[in-house]
Amino acid sequence: FEVLKATNLTAADELQHYVTRTTALSTTNLQCAFSFPQLLVLAYVGFSKSTSLALILMPLVFGIVLWASPLVPNDVALSRGIVCLICTIFFAKLCARHSLLSRCSFYSERSFETALKVAVQASRKADSILNHKLKNNMADAVGDIDMFIEDVEKVGNVNPQLVVQLKQAGASLRRGMKSCRHRQVYLQLVVNNYKPSLQPVHLQKFAMELTTGRHVRLFAEDVLVLIDPVLCELIVDNLISNAFVHGHPNDPDVEFRAMLRPMLTAEENRRHNNNAPGERLFSGTSDPIVLDGNDPRSSLQRMRLTLLVSNAKNPARPEVTEDYVKDVVSGKAVKGPSTSAMSDHIGLQHSFMAADTLGMTLSLNQRAQRVTAKLEGDVIMTHAGTAVRQSAEADLQAWPENLKIYCIDDSAPARRLLFHNLTKWAATPNVRTYGQNEGEAARFIKDTVNDADIVILDQHLEY
Repeated sequence: FEVLKATNLTAADELQHYVTRTTALSTTNLQCAFSFPQLLVLAYVGFSKSTSLALILMPLVFGIVLWASPLVPNDVALSRGIVCLICTIFFAKLCARHSLLSRCSFYSERSFETALKVAVQASRKADSILNHKLKNNMADAVGDIDMFIEDVEKVGNVNPQLVVQLKQAGASLRRGMKSCRHRQVYLQLVVNNYKPSLQPVHLQKFAMELTTGRHVRLFAEDVLVLIDPVLCELIVDNLISNAFVHGHPNDPDVEFRAMLRPMLTAEENRRHNNNAPGERLFSGTSDPIVLDGNDPRSSLQRMRLTLLVSNAKNPARPEVTEDYVKDVVSGKAVKGPSTSAMSDHIGLQHSFMAADTLGMTLSLNQRAQRVTAKLEGDVIMTHAGTAVRQSAEADLQAWPENLKIYCIDDSAPARRLLFHNLTKWAATPNVRTYGQNEGEAARFIKDTVNDADIVILDQHLEY
């Protein structure tokens, strides 16, 4: 280059200009190519303080460096600056569009989540209100039915079949009231958060309450056992309802048996199997519980409870097989032409769920023309309830007569039922009810302060 400059200055200047321009073009092209992915990433990330600042500073610093550099020709700096400006505007628009779409999407998701939470909370509150109102309405209805039955039985010239039907309606209402009262238990059950609560239950009374108002043949032992009455009632009630709904359309012939059997020791189990090879004492899906003779639980106080609900098979329905039961429990059962359009098998699914929670075994099988549902589990017999009943009877005998009982309630049916039941069961004619209007509230306060023995108040008065 020095030799060329000495011999031909013009050629040397042209060569220097060419080399400088080519070098500047290559460098700026490389820098632009390196900046485009960065701008694309910024455009994809979207607008924020950091990305917006980077999107502005990158082309600005690039342009300042081009204009300040003595080695970059002016035409190259101008052309690359224009290209950088166009790309910046393009990526800025792309960034704005992407940010707008992303923010719209985020806002929609957030709004949906917020609306869903509000809807769930509102639904729970509305469900609680509906549950409370429904329970109260059923209580009023069953109370009116009971009072009507008492009145007509005193007269004695009413069709007995009408009385029977009214008693069945009252029994159904009482079962509905129990279901409303156990709402929280059902909520805990479906989220697998329920802990069984064992209570002494009179097995025969338990079975009679479940079958009252239903045409069911009942066989139940007169014993006291420790069970969870809420979940056991849920299971058996579903089984009896299914027996009527899915049984023979003309005569379902429903039967309910509640039986206790002693648990086998190891020696008794071997002797039983030797006498009857292949035969099982309990025909459910689980094996019979076998205890060692030295096990303290082998006492006869620990028994095997078996609850059986059987019905005549509906000839139009498919045969109940093990695979069919598994499909029903898993929700995969296909509805056939004879299946009710309203049937979703949720009652049976909840029954199996409740049985698992209790540590009991629930099975469903068919033999010949009978479909049998069996709930099995080990329970403990107890005599704790006897002392409680004796104490309650002693308390009732010591109950004073002619007490002054004043009640206030804004519900007319509730006032009617309070007066009827207190007059009948509290052995006193001195029962007064208040609450027909707001003015009676002041009179209620004055009367109760003066001479009332017992005061009963509605927890949620509307005035």
